[in-house]
Amino acid sequence: MFHIERILFPTDLSDATARLAPLVKQIAELFHSELHVISVVANPISKDIISHDLVEFPDFHEYQKELIDALGKKLTSFVQNSFPELKNKKTSIVTGDPAEGILKYAKNNSIDLIIMGSITKPGLAEKIFGGTVYKVMANATCPVMTVNPFKMKE
Repeated sequence: MFHIERILFPTDLSDATARLAPLVKQIAELFHSELHVISVVANPISKDIISHDLVEFPDFHEYQKELIDALGKKLTSFVQNSFPELKNKKTSIVTGDPAEGILKYAKNNSIDLIIMGSITKPGLAEKIFGGTVYKVMANATCPVMTVNPFKMKE
C-alpha cells in the first residue's frame, strides 16, 4: 500500500501558490502527513563568474544572505498563516535552479508526494506546465500532483 507520509509543497509565495494552500492542507490532514514547504532562491549569477576576477561583486554574498533571510521570514509567516492547525510541518529555503532544488530536496527528505501549481498559457503548448513544473514531473521519483490554482473550485 502506498503511504503519503511526507508532502512537499514548493512555493514562490505568489498569490497563485497561496491559492493552493487550502488543498495542500486538506491532503496533509487526510493522510496525517508531514508537510514540507520550501521556496527556492535561484542563483542569479554563476558561481564561476564570482570566483573569477572578471567582475567585482563586493556585496554579492551579503545580498544573497539578506535575500534568503527575508524570504525565510516571509515563508515562515506564510506557513503559520496557511497551515496553523498542522503540527508536522517544516520550512526550508533552497538555493539554485528551482527544479533541481525541488528534486534534490524531495530525494534528501524521502518525500512521498509533491504538490505544485501549474498555469496554462494559451498558445504556448510546450510550456503548458511551465519549465520548473515540467522538469519536476519528468524527473521526480515520487508522484507529482499539479493543479492550476486559478481553475480550482472555491
